[in-house]
Amino acid sequence: VAIIGILSGIVLTSLGSARTKAKDASAKGSMSSIRAQAEIVADDGDYSNVCSDPEVTKLLDAASRQTTGQDGQWTCNPDVGAYAADVVLGNGTDYFCVDSSGNAGVTQSALGTDLQCPALN
Repeated sequence: VAIIGILSGIVLTSLGSARTKAKDASAKGSMSSIRAQAEIVADDGDYSNVCSDPEVTKLLDAASRQTTGQDGQWTCNPDVGAYAADVVLGNGTDYFCVDSSGNAGVTQSALGTDLQCPALN
């Protein structure tokens, strides 16, 4: 019985890690879709309305819901010539960021008010 208990504990621990990775992968997919939607929304390179676009906010909320369990746990900064958005990943210390210059990836710094992703890993 003790051996079964120990093995069960190991399996459950591994499943928790797999779940976090799966949620992060789903969030990254949603965030990557923002780039395509932003180009549709942008009018002649004007990204000022990207973060208020319903499809973009839906994708941001979906990413946030996957990693934090809540909508609205994301940052999106629009401007006429650029935009950037990020969401915290499941480990709570990394972020996935996308921006108008084509950057998309994991970073260890929050976006803040910038219009370009911090140094990507």
